[in-house]
Amino acid sequence: DDVVNPLKECLDLDSGPFMKCRIPGLDYVVFVWGSGPHRVDYGNVAPKEVIVSRKCAEAVLRGAQVYVPGIMACSAHVEKGDMVAVSVAIEQQGSDGGWSSGMT
Repeated sequence: DDVVNPLKECLDLDSGPFMKCRIPGLDYVVFVWGSGPHRVDYGNVAPKEVIVSRKCAEAVLRGAQVYVPGIMACSAHVEKGDMVAVSVAIEQQGSDGGWSSGMT
């Protein structure tokens, strides 16, 4: 109860899509309200894919953009601003002790 009550007070759902936490000691915590799941219609979009390295994917998960050095392969005719599916090449150690790449 010592943690739950201040947390309930902090979570004011009428304050907008995000807010700073008001619990002392959690000065760098921000609450972001989400919604979903939502349906996404890809019917009119050409299926294009970009395959990035593991390190690039990790950086993207931290908020970075995908830059050319992180791209390992892509579909033909991918232009700046195109919507693409991003896949990650994962290096895996094989049974022979070498390394191979898988996709995820």
